[in-house]
Amino acid sequence: MNGDAAGLRILDISVEGFWRSFAAILFVVLFSLPVLVAEPTLLAGEGGQATATRAPMLLQIVAILVDWVAFPLIFAALARPLGLGGQYVPYIVGRNWSSVIVSGIYAAVLVPYLLGVLPAGIVPYLLFAVFGLALRFSYLVARIALGVPASLAVPIVVLEVLVSLVVEFTLGRSG
Repeated sequence: MNGDAAGLRILDISVEGFWRSFAAILFVVLFSLPVLVAEPTLLAGEGGQATATRAPMLLQIVAILVDWVAFPLIFAALARPLGLGGQYVPYIVGRNWSSVIVSGIYAAVLVPYLLGVLPAGIVPYLLFAVFGLALRFSYLVARIALGVPASLAVPIVVLEVLVSLVVEFTLGRSG
């Protein structure tokens, strides 16, 4: 997460490695379970009723799966026009595996909360910090794997976040 390209060099960036990197979703879903369980009570606040703004958990998991493939498909259409066709595979491989790390960090915050060790009042601040860390991590993966300047890495990360938000508010909040 410090901008060192060595981490990305250990990844299998072959076509086979590209397809295998999508299996990382298994870990992402596993690490997302604490998020899905904790979110209703966190949204309600201390002493409040759990909110009903979320879709059933199965639909939320479907939203995670759709999100998992949506950005790579959209970016596949953009990579060649942006002159990044040759870096598409390494970028998506890096993105997929780095998502496991980020989702694990979210879980590391929420599991202590669910166990009653971490007070609810501090959790939103920690999650905000993790979100900032996730943005930084996504930015570094884009810069390093794509070999692009900040002026292109930032819009790519913004696009990824926007795609996730559209999927989340379309599927993850229905019900």
